[in-house]
Order: sequence, then C-alpha cells, then structure tokens
Amino acid sequence: ISMLAAVSDFFHDRSAPEVPLLDYFSEAEFEQLHIYSSHSDILNQAGNKINPAYYQKFGQKLANRAGKYHMGLYAYQKFPLSDSLVAVICRVPSTYDESSVKLYIWNENTASIIGEKRLAENVWNEHWILVEDSWITRDQAQGNISIITRKKEARMENGERLETDSLYQWHWTGSGFEPRPAHKLAIGDFPLKDWESYQEPKAPTEITIIDEEHVWLPLETGDLTWENIIMELPKPYSIEKEPIPNQFTVNQIDTLITISRPNLRLKFYQAPDNILLIDGTMTDGSIQLKRGVKVGISKVDFIGNFQKLSAQQNVPNLVKVRSKSADRIITYSFQGDTLARIEITNFIH
Repeated sequence: ISMLAAVSDFFHDRSAPEVPLLDYFSEAEFEQLHIYSSHSDILNQAGNKINPAYYQKFGQKLANRAGKYHMGLYAYQKFPLSDSLVAVICRVPSTYDESSVKLYIWNENTASIIGEKRLAENVWNEHWILVEDSWITRDQAQGNISIITRKKEARMENGERLETDSLYQWHWTGSGFEPRPAHKLAIGDFPLKDWESYQEPKAPTEITIIDEEHVWLPLETGDLTWENIIMELPKPYSIEKEPIPNQFTVNQIDTLITISRPNLRLKFYQAPDNILLIDGTMTDGSIQLKRGVKVGISKVDFIGNFQKLSAQQNVPNLVKVRSKSADRIITYSFQGDTLARIEITNFIH
C-alpha cells in the first residue's frame, strides 16, 4: 500500500499546476526578516511545498536534483522589488537535503527568474559545519532594501580545527543586489539561529596508521615470540598455564600461557604445532621495542619513528599501528607528552 501511495504521489505531483506560482508565497510585511535554515524539528521553517511542475522555473540543474533525489521546493515569503520584479524566498535542495534558502528575483512580465542569491544554509558532517543566516531590512519610507549575511564554518584539516566567521552586505540597486563593505558591522549583532544544534567537529581523539614491519617485527630480535620475550623481559616475572579445549579438534587440549610482572601482562596460545601471542599490556618500560620505543618516551621521540605520523600537524594521545589486514594492532596511549601504555592485540585465524 505504501509503495502504491508513493507512486501515486510521485505522478500526482507532476500534474499541471492549478495554482499560480506566486500564490504559494505569503506576503511579507516587515522591517527586518531573519532568514535561516535548520535540520532541527523545532527550528526548521517548513514552507509551502511548490508543485514540481514549476521546478524548471528555478533552473534545470535544481529541477534535476529535486527529481533525482526526491527532494522538494518550499515557498516562504514574497515582497515587491519594483513594479515588475518580485523577491520570492524559497527553500531548495542542497548537499544532503532541502537545507538551502534562496531569494529569487521574479520578473512578472516574462514570468521567469532573472536572478538569485543564497540567504541561508545549514550543512553538517563529521568534518565540516556550515551555517549561514541572512537579515533582510526594508526602509518603508525610502524603499531601500539591504541584506546582511553571516556565514560561519568549521572544518578539520590535518587534525586541526579551522574556523571562519564572516559578514557580508548587499543593497538593492533597482536591478540587482550589489555588494557593499561590511567591516563596520559587528558579528555579535547577528546571532546565528542554529549554530549550536550540532556537535562541532573536534580534533580526532585517535589515529590509525599501517606499518607491517613494525607490528610483525617490533623487537630488535624479531617478533613478539615466547623466546624473544623471555630474552627481553627482566626478572622477576611469573608464568601461568591454563588448559583450554581446542574448538576445532576433538579431544585436543591447548594451553593459555600468561607471562606477567608488575605493569606487564602477555598472553599466548599454545597448540601442539605453534605458540602465538594473543594480547599484551605494558605500562612500564620493561620491554623496549625497536628504535627505542617503550613506555616513558616522549611523544616527539615516538613520532620520529613513523614517517606517516611525522606528516601530521597534531598527533592525538591514542595511536594505533596495525597490519594491512588488521589482524595485529599495537595501540600506544599517551598522557600529555609521555607514552604511558602499550597494548598488543593479535587475531588468530
């Protein structure tokens, strides 16, 4: 039933319009209008949905996007600019949904749009926020119309948060909106309606790089094998063994081996033909990896061992180095400028 209803609605919307285009817009009586866009149910201005038969009037590209992604155009307000020109404010398709609000200049003599200007936008993803509001002012006595737009953006680039906040101004000249200097305007006088609606993009809390040699041959003597660990590990330490049934071979009992000492624990899985590291945790410098990597070194010295980290402007306090297939991961946790913890996770196929 829902599919039939959707199909019916899809074709019904494309029937010949019975309502003139300008009738979708309400008359604006104002000295100042604050135009904004929002994804919030509370803040969002819904608008009056325009018959899709009119979408071509707003440009072929916009009409194609609305049709392809099943988006709509929504009428807000209208007000006269001259005897034959009318400003209409409309919410139209944008990056993800109908979040862009534009002012279109409608020529009544030619029944066509001869100009447009974006008034508001609200786009958000995990790396980028764009919020744009506009204020339209009209001097009833002199007939002057001006637009002030504030655009604020925040984006993450190379782990660093970059933010811009700008004001723009336009005045109606009789045939179009001409830009004017906005340097005398104060940003604080134009509060954005929906900047706080979303969590702002933050610096990443962790980073992951791929380094096959480091994860599989982390010691000067090679891999984190039983033999290599015993050679590296200072005494005293304990070794605990626990029997575990093999999940794939009937009547086979394998062994879990845990090597531990204060601030260190390494667990191995021993089968008849092999012994493999499962996981490990180190919070002291009792084991030193290649090139001097161990708990207690500075973040600067640690970064110097990895070319992929050296290219980053800001390295977070959680760094994961993994194999290409992600079957082994070494996680480095920093407290301030010091490496405080090393964790090793190995997935046995």
